Amino acid sequence: MTQYYFTFYSLTQAQTALHQIRRRGIDAQLKRTPSELAVRGCGYSVAVEERAAHSAAAALTAAAIAYRGLYREMGGSMQEVIL
Repeated sequence: MTQYYFTFYSLTQAQTALHQIRRRGIDAQLKRTPSELAVRGCGYSVAVEERAAHSAAAALTAAAIAYRGLYREMGGSMQEVIL
């Protein structure tokens, strides 16, 4: 299963993002950011399935919540993506 990780600078931002995404009926999980991506900040991400990535990004944009980066996990490797 391919997952997308929205990364944030703080745990509070990640929790707020999780709440907004779930309000739209999108299944999302708060996770520790994979170590190769946790350059700075708290190291928390909101993960969604590939099919929900565009809707989750739209939910964050509508709520004016900025994320640090967006990454796709495929086969154990992470790749930065732009939606």
